[in-house]
Amino acid sequence: MTLTGIKKHLRVLEAAELVTTEKVGRVRHCRLGPSRLDRETTWIEEYRQMLEARLDRLVEGLRQRTPVVARQAARVAAGAFAKLLLREFGTEIASHTIQIGHLRLDHPANWEEILAACADLDSPLRCVDRKLQEKMMAEVDAALKAGDTVGGVFEIVVHNVPVGLGSHAQWDEKLDGKLAQALMSVQAVKAVEIGSGILAAGSYGSEVQDEISYDKGAKKFRRSTNRAGGLEGGISNGEDLLIRGFLKPISTLRRGLVTADMVTKEPVQAAYERSDWCVVPAGGVAGEAMVALVLADAFLQKFGGDSLAEMRRNFEGYGKQIDNF
Repeated sequence: MTLTGIKKHLRVLEAAELVTTEKVGRVRHCRLGPSRLDRETTWIEEYRQMLEARLDRLVEGLRQRTPVVARQAARVAAGAFAKLLLREFGTEIASHTIQIGHLRLDHPANWEEILAACADLDSPLRCVDRKLQEKMMAEVDAALKAGDTVGGVFEIVVHNVPVGLGSHAQWDEKLDGKLAQALMSVQAVKAVEIGSGILAAGSYGSEVQDEISYDKGAKKFRRSTNRAGGLEGGISNGEDLLIRGFLKPISTLRRGLVTADMVTKEPVQAAYERSDWCVVPAGGVAGEAMVALVLADAFLQKFGGDSLAEMRRNFEGYGKQIDNF
């Protein structure tokens, strides 16, 4: 390497604060400053541990070869990388179970409760209410003993979402439409709700609309409620995204129902194949991945560049523009 090349490399390392130089007379002393890498090393280690834990669970699920895990594995893996991208901009995604069978959580869960439920790896259903979770587990056990299956509802919450993702101009660019399609692609999901959409259908407009105010300190418009689920006109409004997936009970029953033989066309009893009897928590994980993929695409469309550094620069510039509005 030429002397000129060495000088160029040293300037790059100095700019990154990885090397310090000190000139003594005509001699320039260079010293490594590895402490600058401490933050990056910690960041890499945290994600390494997280990904190893998730991959271990994924491998275990594939070994069990349950239908939902086998079909969703690739999308869940891709969604994990989409989550890493979103986390670079402070946006996080989590899910929890709000209904199993006839039992439903009767109050909105806050972000801290949802994170605590997700962090508890021993929680079989990821419900924020422990007493309700015990009743839900009894409901699942009852379905198993009866040779039946049970459905439910999972809720996905996206926290710290920037305002302005999506578009109102074209039907196929609306963010709520993309999210609904992504969740409907998850096996057994038969309906999707954003915010209080189902309740809103039977309410008056004055009972549904979120009142708007302006927070001068935060330089942001706020909603006193979040019935819209963080989306208005196909665009994120800065509130948390609230998306619910409604899962039907899966079809493979231990106690088979009547069906038709494909050859003879005669009525027969349906054959039983190995299956789970409740897939709501797994559906929530698959749903998180799909939401992460849609939002990562929306981020790239809004702030994209040739590198993460360029994307971050665009994101920060957009934030300043919003603050100065």
